[in-house]
Amino acid sequence: MIPQTTEQRLISVEEAKAARRARRALFPSHIFADPAWDILLSMYIAALQDQHCGIDVMADTALPTKALRFRTYKLSKRFDSDISAVCAAFAIELDGDRIHRCRVAFGGVAATPKRAPATESALSGAAWNEATARAAMSALETDYTPLADMRASAEYRRQTAQNLLYRFFLETRPDHPLPARDVSVFAAA
Repeated sequence: MIPQTTEQRLISVEEAKAARRARRALFPSHIFADPAWDILLSMYIAALQDQHCGIDVMADTALPTKALRFRTYKLSKRFDSDISAVCAAFAIELDGDRIHRCRVAFGGVAATPKRAPATESALSGAAWNEATARAAMSALETDYTPLADMRASAEYRRQTAQNLLYRFFLETRPDHPLPARDVSVFAAA
């Protein structure tokens, strides 16, 4: 039976979240990991309660470990409905201060979107600090031969790809990460 009232829907969704927590207690998290579904459940609960659902609430409920750092970035001339000059995705999982696992991928830099194996290699097993970020920025140059077209020059793509990696570091560094309000173009001045 589909819940009809807001209260019934809220109870049903809370039960679904409880079942997901129980499943994580029984099985290794990587087997049934689905952070996107956990985020959607958190957003739906917030909407039913007429509350704001900030990124911190979603991250606390969705991420299998608080050691996971994930960001995506898109650079284009227009905000919506535009092809990216550079698009980046970064994910690192920390074990203490060391990078246990990482994934780095870019779109718009080369002919096709792809991962950055030399950059991932520079990050894997290293401490997440300024020196590692700078080494990964240098390694990035060997991962791609940037395109030059009407959206951006090859040098612009190379430099912005490196800068996005550095921004990711600044936002996720262990000591004094930049708060979202300091890097958002939508933050009030």
